[in-house]
Amino acid sequence: MTKIFKLLPPECTPGLNLKQRDSLIEHSLHALPGGGLEKTIAMYEMAYQGVPNYLQYIYYPTNGQEGFIAFELRKFVRNNGSILIVYSKYGGTYDKFSQQSLMIFDYKNNELILNKAHLLPEKVDIKFFVKPSTPATAIAKINDSVSLSYNLDFYDTTIYFGIYPSGSLGQEDKLIIGYNISFIWNGKVFIRKLLPDKTVKYVYKH
Repeated sequence: MTKIFKLLPPECTPGLNLKQRDSLIEHSLHALPGGGLEKTIAMYEMAYQGVPNYLQYIYYPTNGQEGFIAFELRKFVRNNGSILIVYSKYGGTYDKFSQQSLMIFDYKNNELILNKAHLLPEKVDIKFFVKPSTPATAIAKINDSVSLSYNLDFYDTTIYFGIYPSGSLGQEDKLIIGYNISFIWNGKVFIRKLLPDKTVKYVYKH
């Protein structure tokens, strides 16, 4: 997957040129230099390099600011043997983060070609996690109390879009049908399904 990482367009690795990408792969850490008295303003950290179908890298400031940006890559194989790459970016503060970008690429002849077939939604609205009769005011309150992002889980052929409460939702918790929507890869398309449980999937926050 590090080979795929090196082929990503520049917007997928903000602040990193090709040489710096190589450094991150080699050392699993790369510091972004600052100006003036600040020698380092942020760090990149890479994980799961030994997993054949998944890669994760994280950006976080080191100058006292709060927050993080998490990037995930996931490889899927079609029934005909061709390869699909899913790129996800989410971030914010530790208590409130959100999905920021999702792109899908076809990997062919050592190139990444943007796939425009809309195989996955870039984001999933909070209304799909609650009962149909939920008032708009309650939906807004729930939305203010949760984070939402993809989790490109590498254990099977399923990825998830989940909600992550920052604390107790009180009475509004009864209005939520489930905390995760699964997208199951069948070799051709992703099959969407709301999971009727309230198990919070693990999501990385540095």
